[in-house]
Amino acid sequence: MKILATNIPNLENDKKTLYLLTKKTSTPISELHDDEYDIAWPVDGYLHYEDLNSDGEVIERLKILSGNRIFSTSGAPAIRTFFEIKDIMGDDPYSINFVERTSNKTKRTYYVCDLAI
Repeated sequence: MKILATNIPNLENDKKTLYLLTKKTSTPISELHDDEYDIAWPVDGYLHYEDLNSDGEVIERLKILSGNRIFSTSGAPAIRTFFEIKDIMGDDPYSINFVERTSNKTKRTYYVCDLAI
């Protein structure tokens, strides 16, 4: 595992939090219930890292800590939009919504993050 970005100070030395964010079961944003997409989830922490999938390939993962929930994604659109929000908001507190979208071209469902207003 290689940490790419986080807002959690000294995460590499906080083994319990590192375990919580990388090994403990989290909720994939693709498995949220319909009513959970409308919730403004405060971003209490995040971890963006590289990991190996079951085929041994390197993949990027994003874990978002919100209260007592941990959300996860390896989807490029969700990771990209999360960091667009984070870059604008900086160190200010913010909340996000997860948004389900469908590609016009492929008709596949994908997920993005949106700033909750």
